[in-house]
Amino acid sequence: PPGSMPAYTLTINQVNHGWLNNAHGFQQIYIPQAIPVGQGYVEMKLHPVESNNGTMSIEVITPGHWFYWIEARSLTGWDGSLPSAGVLIGTISGDAPGNSASAFHLLNADPADLTLYHAAFQPGQTYHDPHIRITIVDFTDGMYTLHITIGA
Repeated sequence: PPGSMPAYTLTINQVNHGWLNNAHGFQQIYIPQAIPVGQGYVEMKLHPVESNNGTMSIEVITPGHWFYWIEARSLTGWDGSLPSAGVLIGTISGDAPGNSASAFHLLNADPADLTLYHAAFQPGQTYHDPHIRITIVDFTDGMYTLHITIGA
């Protein structure tokens, strides 16, 4: 029945425990090295966590050391009971990568819904704040295409 199976653990926990790393499923990008502020975007491909394939989570570090965590979820396996599939975006408090998951704040694709049932961003949706713009462009061939811009 719905809710009887726990969702797969957040990838921030998996990285902190050493289960994911740059060689398997995790990618860390420091945006100023990838693209100058306000000049275009970085395109990333993101596979759902349950696929256990390719890049499954991304940590983005922006100028001023703002940290964003991005991962994708599908309604399969351990994630089969989630309310929706899509891309989860969160912020990490603190001034260094690898902070504990207690410093992680999940953003809501639908801020009016306080339940987080609609937390996953869908193709065509964009998250933005003064530091970053993350657009979920599409979902093709089992992976999401993201455009990440600094200085949104």
